[in-house]
Amino acid sequence: MLRRVGGWVAERYRRAADNAATAPIVARVLGAIGVLALLVAAAFAFLLVALSNLRGSTNEQAVANRVTTAALRLERVVDELDQSLRGFILTRNAGIRRNWELARRELPPALFLLEQQVTPQKNEVALVRSLAAQSREYVSDYGSLMIAITEEDPASARSPTATREGLLRIGQLRKDLSRLLADEDRLISTHATKSKTRANQAVLIGSIALGTSGFLLLLVSGYLVRAVARPVRVVARGASRIAAGDLSTRIRAGGPAEIRELTTAFNTMAESVEHGRRELEVQNEQLRQSERAKSELITIVSHELRTPLSSILGYTRLLLNRNQAEDRETLREYVEIIHDQGERLAGLIEGFLAAEERNGSGLELELKPVDLGELVRREVDLIAVDSPDHELSVEEDAGHLVVLAEAERLAQVVINLLTNAVKYSPAGGRIRVRVHRQGGTIVTSVQDEGLGIPAEHQARVFSKFFRGEARASGIPGVGLGLALSREIIEAHGGRIDFTSAERQGSTFWFELPFLEPAKTGHPPEGVSTVTE
Repeated sequence: MLRRVGGWVAERYRRAADNAATAPIVARVLGAIGVLALLVAAAFAFLLVALSNLRGSTNEQAVANRVTTAALRLERVVDELDQSLRGFILTRNAGIRRNWELARRELPPALFLLEQQVTPQKNEVALVRSLAAQSREYVSDYGSLMIAITEEDPASARSPTATREGLLRIGQLRKDLSRLLADEDRLISTHATKSKTRANQAVLIGSIALGTSGFLLLLVSGYLVRAVARPVRVVARGASRIAAGDLSTRIRAGGPAEIRELTTAFNTMAESVEHGRRELEVQNEQLRQSERAKSELITIVSHELRTPLSSILGYTRLLLNRNQAEDRETLREYVEIIHDQGERLAGLIEGFLAAEERNGSGLELELKPVDLGELVRREVDLIAVDSPDHELSVEEDAGHLVVLAEAERLAQVVINLLTNAVKYSPAGGRIRVRVHRQGGTIVTSVQDEGLGIPAEHQARVFSKFFRGEARASGIPGVGLGLALSREIIEAHGGRIDFTSAERQGSTFWFELPFLEPAKTGHPPEGVSTVTE
């Protein structure tokens, strides 16, 4: 029986575990409590049956005890009748006669009690009825008659025949009483044994029921911990990690429906928070870069603009304080200095305006076929005039070197590369410019023998306002030329880059798509494009 109950419990637990993935928390808790209640009820039902059997055995034993008590009372009454009758026959004593009368009056209640108590024992009813009949006959047919004979003829009452009759009657009565008492003793012994056995069974079943209940309680507790408490703890730990800053935390969906909804919402929240943090980090980095650029701009403006402005103000003050008779050469020298510093200021302002233009909606280009070789030669000639201390040379492939571009913008790029090569090259340095075909592109390169760019600065060369060690070296500039050049080249669909080694010079180059000769036979009047 216990094996069957254990198997049933295991099967119910297995089914509950299989259904754990879909059942909601309330259904799980109620189901687990219901299973526990059913199993505990079944265990205690077995205990009640055992207790009921024990109670039945105890009741039967009590009936046998009551029958035995009633039979002993009847036996005492019968003994009193026999002794008082024989005493009166021998002595004719009035006191003994009164004892007989008392015993005779006690006989009917004793018989009635015995008949009443023996009713549940169907097998003993006939014997008790026989005892009752014999007792009444002994009193009425023998005892009362012998009392009357003794009073009239004592000798006849003491005769062997009368004595033998009395012994036969009382002997049969006592024999039946002894048989009844023996039967009741056996019943009492049997019922006592059964009661003890059933009491042991009740104790055993109660112990099993108690142990089973405890075991089932552990099972249900483990099930609830596994199905409810553990997922909740996992979510709580995940929330703690999120609160500690680990936004990559995710929780595997599982458990009851409510827990799955909670984990799904948790993961969605974590993803949203992580995405928001990444966006904030990007925005913060952009703000930091903007702040750095603003600081650099302020530094550049305060340094670069102040120098030429101070020169202009100083020389204009000299002019105002000079005599009109000052020689014309000196005046011309002052005016040229003021003019040069003014042009420097104009160049700086133009750079700022170009950067601001690019920060707006984009570069608006008027694209036309441009002979890149001719454009480069023209700009090299202009720079060579202003840089007599440097040797500039141009090398270009023969033939068609035409691109679709805006000439003024490309001129800005070439001028930026040439002026940088001049600024960062020592006096007497050579600057080689080359324009050549390479596949479907035209490559323009500017090579110098100047300071070169340290490896740690090369990644930021095309960043706005970045000048590396140039400011510390006293080389003028604002750090906008290369940034603007890259944007112009990329706006034309090209690419710009460089190679450099510290103290060994640099080579900056850009490439633009080559315009086929067939497409230049009818050049467009102008193609307006806006590039982002």
